[in-house]
Amino acid sequence: MTCTPDVLELTEALCRIPSWWRPSPMRGRAPVHNEMDVAERIAAELRKCPWLDVRIEEVSPGRPNVLAFDGDPADTELLIAGHIDTVPPSGGWTVPQHTVRHGRYHALGAADTKAAVAAGLVAARQAGPTKGVGYLLYCDEEYEFVGMKHFVAHHAEVRPEATLSLCGAPAQVMSGCRGLLEVAITLRGHGGHASRPHSGRSVTHALHAVLSRLADWVARHDKPYRTVLNVAAIHAGSLPADTVFSGGPPRVEAIPNRIPDGAWALLEFRTGAPEVTARAVRKVIENALDAVNFKQPMCVDLARFDVHLEMPGYASEARALQRLTRPFQSLHHGRCADPDNTGYIDVALISGRDGTPALCMGPIKGGAHAADEWVDLESLQTYHQGLVSLLSQQAAP
Repeated sequence: MTCTPDVLELTEALCRIPSWWRPSPMRGRAPVHNEMDVAERIAAELRKCPWLDVRIEEVSPGRPNVLAFDGDPADTELLIAGHIDTVPPSGGWTVPQHTVRHGRYHALGAADTKAAVAAGLVAARQAGPTKGVGYLLYCDEEYEFVGMKHFVAHHAEVRPEATLSLCGAPAQVMSGCRGLLEVAITLRGHGGHASRPHSGRSVTHALHAVLSRLADWVARHDKPYRTVLNVAAIHAGSLPADTVFSGGPPRVEAIPNRIPDGAWALLEFRTGAPEVTARAVRKVIENALDAVNFKQPMCVDLARFDVHLEMPGYASEARALQRLTRPFQSLHHGRCADPDNTGYIDVALISGRDGTPALCMGPIKGGAHAADEWVDLESLQTYHQGLVSLLSQQAAP
């Protein structure tokens, strides 16, 4: 068995439409987003199903969600969700994009998650008229989740009995995920002569103590899932005299023979325990600085603590997902993804709003967010057939 031409051709068509975020080429301008073209192609595919009411909804200028319902949105029983954006292109590819090699289709977005979206769009047409099905194809899953946040905030009437996310673990049942917390901290110390440590307070030494304290604290929070910390970026050095902290990386200078007095760090947590919150993280940092500053004439201060994201995780009971998992049995064979080793999926916002059970699952795939990204075509076909079977359960009378 291999992938049918309609699924493969639509996968390639979607992958050939850029839909990533990139900074503006002009300093001070807003970032540039280019998801609209792929949204219009997705909407055109859904409009091939005359029983669906399809619309493109801008959540902010140029940033679209595609919504489709086979009746009153308030009567939605099954919501199928998938994101339309990708990460930016990267170097290091060894397989030409948009080619099939050893049964795998390689392209940016193939794994995450345009192949699964293509399978869903073709399945919608092949399954025929349904009752109680909605589709949410949304923007900005890879960055700040504005698409899903907008949907949850503006479509309270859509409260499905279950959600199927087309973005999920490869050929495994994924019934939960950890939360996501992203904060930026800015520390200010005191400059001085490097040969006389008492003449200043090194902010890099203090940052090391803070990160060590956080690592120890995170390791103790592993229930129900393991919490992990990623120090995504550090900027540290000597601050110019006119420095004003804005929450982003300050302009620091590398000055030898001078004690550094400014540091900024971007911290990402995959939160597996309910106690891991922004408020709790701030308290750990403050306690660490209290220890660093104990009986010292000069203190290192927490100048800013900025919360960029604080997103909940979710967990669904396996029993509540049986109707969704059964059509994909030949794909997942009972394998379940461990949330300790998976990323954040923002259907958690729907589940957190009203307790909706959610299944996140995709075909066999690999290389997401990296070079040589791929999807297995035989697995994609099995996944597509599972979608057709699931939608057939919702056939219109």
